[in-house]
Amino acid sequence: MWRSHLLVALRALARHRLFTALNLAGLAVGMAAALMIARWVAHETRHDAWVPALDRSVVLMSRVQYAGQEPALWRHSPGPMLPRFAQDFAPQIEAWTRLLPARRAVRLDQRVENQAVLLVDPGFLEMLPYPLREGRAETALSEPGNLVVTEGFARRWFGPGPALGRTLLVTVRGEPRPFRVAAVLQDPPSASLVDFELAMRLDPQELPVPAQLENWGSFNPLALVRLRAPADLAVLRAGADGFVQRHAPQFERVEQGFRYRPEPVPLARAHLHPVQVAGPGRPPGDPALVAAIGATGLLVLLIATITYVNLATARVSLRAREVGLRKTLGATRGELVRQFLLESTLLAALAGFLALVLVELALPGFNALLGQRLDLPLLGADGVLLPLAAMVLVVGVAGGWYPALVLARQPPRLALAGQAAAAGGGGMRSALVVGQFVIAVTLLGVMAVIQAQVRHLRATDMGYEPRGLVLVQALHRSEVRPRQDSLLEAYRRTPGVRAVTRSLFEPGSGGISRQPAYLPGVPETQAPQLSTQPIDWDYVRTYGARLLAGRELSRDVAGDDAQALDDEVLARRGVRVLVSRAALPLFGTRDPQAVLGRSFHLNGENGRYAATVVGVLEDIRLRSARERPEPTFFARDAETMTSIALRFDAALAPAEQLARAETTWRAMFPDVPFVATTAADAIAGQYQAETRAGHLFALFAGLAVALCAVGVYGLAVFTAERRTREIALRKLLGARVRDILALLLWQFSRPVLLAIVLAAPLWAWVAARWLDRFAERIPLGPAPFLAAAGLALLLALATVAGHALKAARARPVTALRADG
Repeated sequence: MWRSHLLVALRALARHRLFTALNLAGLAVGMAAALMIARWVAHETRHDAWVPALDRSVVLMSRVQYAGQEPALWRHSPGPMLPRFAQDFAPQIEAWTRLLPARRAVRLDQRVENQAVLLVDPGFLEMLPYPLREGRAETALSEPGNLVVTEGFARRWFGPGPALGRTLLVTVRGEPRPFRVAAVLQDPPSASLVDFELAMRLDPQELPVPAQLENWGSFNPLALVRLRAPADLAVLRAGADGFVQRHAPQFERVEQGFRYRPEPVPLARAHLHPVQVAGPGRPPGDPALVAAIGATGLLVLLIATITYVNLATARVSLRAREVGLRKTLGATRGELVRQFLLESTLLAALAGFLALVLVELALPGFNALLGQRLDLPLLGADGVLLPLAAMVLVVGVAGGWYPALVLARQPPRLALAGQAAAAGGGGMRSALVVGQFVIAVTLLGVMAVIQAQVRHLRATDMGYEPRGLVLVQALHRSEVRPRQDSLLEAYRRTPGVRAVTRSLFEPGSGGISRQPAYLPGVPETQAPQLSTQPIDWDYVRTYGARLLAGRELSRDVAGDDAQALDDEVLARRGVRVLVSRAALPLFGTRDPQAVLGRSFHLNGENGRYAATVVGVLEDIRLRSARERPEPTFFARDAETMTSIALRFDAALAPAEQLARAETTWRAMFPDVPFVATTAADAIAGQYQAETRAGHLFALFAGLAVALCAVGVYGLAVFTAERRTREIALRKLLGARVRDILALLLWQFSRPVLLAIVLAAPLWAWVAARWLDRFAERIPLGPAPFLAAAGLALLLALATVAGHALKAARARPVTALRADG
């Protein structure tokens, strides 16, 4: 019996080739999209699942609060925190490590690279037991001169041979020192909080600022601990207040200006845990984006299924006489239901196979779009065969159940006449078309909003001129720091350079430093926090910043240089500073001229000193435009500079600007890797998440509309065949081609127009929620939705226009003879 059902199914699919091709294409694309999104969602939600003791692994983040501001969560922790924390909670903590990203010059023979290095405590490989390819985990970090490298690093530097015992020269505080490869690890999975190629022991004396790990105000490393039991997490949380009281009482109360608490977060949740400052490790995921993209995948699959169900119900009338004949010959209702379900499931299975092929072909491009390394395992916990089988079953039943019930319950007399099935299902098909276009128009509209918002972010006034601005990093290196002034002079002589300056924080760095500003008449406990930006001379001119009032800091004016003043002079005379527009409300005004000459006090090493405002700058956005500009003051202090900014002639291409900057650098530091970027690239890098979200929505919104078009095309073919006699009679009674064309087009426009009306409030709600995440956002006007709606309507009409025109032009006598 099943063999007979299978043969009938194959013959039916082969006989109706157009419907079979449309269904296969639609279902395969929908399933492929759903599979790829499912892999990405699993990648985001199952981060660090490879860690053996994941249920006991914890990231110690930082819950911080500045006076007058809301609490925030930072991923990183104070440098000295973890060793003391592990000591205080020794009964609960089994292993721990700090992870501090750094960059070091690495040399092998004549090859020199600026290599990202992960500085770790000796418990690193106990805390994160990566599979070993060479060496022993117990001794890999036992000696300060040991290195731990990944397979990819070993292949890139040493070739296919063994890497264990090989030596590299690593520059530490300006001195090249030999380090031995003591272990080679399997490359870390992409679904991992930690990403590295080279790891070495964390030694405070080898840092650019050795006291960095003893300063409680320096939030730098990522802190990981492994508990002895999952229940110990509650003990850590309960003891956080007491820990701060014992070791960092200066951060105990927000009234003191700044409050800090260790915040234990399970490693399994760390990737999607909302943090305000990302800190070390891979960039955090966005739970809202994961939910949105996951829902989009389900919606695309739903549209594909709706398209299939629509075409299946439309095809019912073509099978009516066959079913009637089979019932006359004795076929039971159950046999007919099984027959249609088998056909539907068989088609879904073929589509599932094609979906696997499509995913395999599209996965490299999908990975490039997301900047990740997703794979396609068939079996196991992450395997795709089980969810694919579930899709096939659901789609097969959904596509075959309704036609089976409709035809199986028809009396043979009506079925042989081909009437009942033809009469039924029209209302359901219209409802399904409306539903799928509601989804498609909403996705298209949201995609348009995302794209417009990303363009808006990139075009947001940053308060300076990015074009022609090149940022050269690595000034903190021991080899470079003593010769910074000479390097500045060399850059001033570089052809095409118009101005040069230095600063601590450059665009895209994400760094920020704050301190309380004590204003006259404001209680000390309510002192606002000001963002601190140490700068060098010519900062305003080099960055192209806009001076709203006053003057720029000048080397010709005594007191403008905070670095030149010793502590006693600084406390007695104070320093002159610039402030940003966002700082004006702190002085009770919005008039830049009104704050010139006003003073506030800052904390110094030997007491407070006065800072007098001599200029007001337009807000300079060094961080993302997702956030509002912070009140900032700028003071000349060249001791802590990390980057040089070069203002090039705008006529030079960015590649030429970087090449000239590198030539000057290598003339002075041939053995120090050159690290630089353009300000435009640094700004673009801040919006990678939004850009990728826009690309994802564009991709899947396009697929959704294409699937809708496939369904409409199939229904157009069906309608043209079903209404052949009606069209012929209308033409005999005097209807013109354009009248019939308008009639058919209006039939398919109605459900799309209704879908547009229903999609409008849904789109407005989704788009508004997404835009609420940004401090700088576009106004939510109707233009993106109208554009999406117009595109969907035009695509639907263009899809059916060809068949409608063909039906309208058919000769009446031929149509009537064929119908009869």
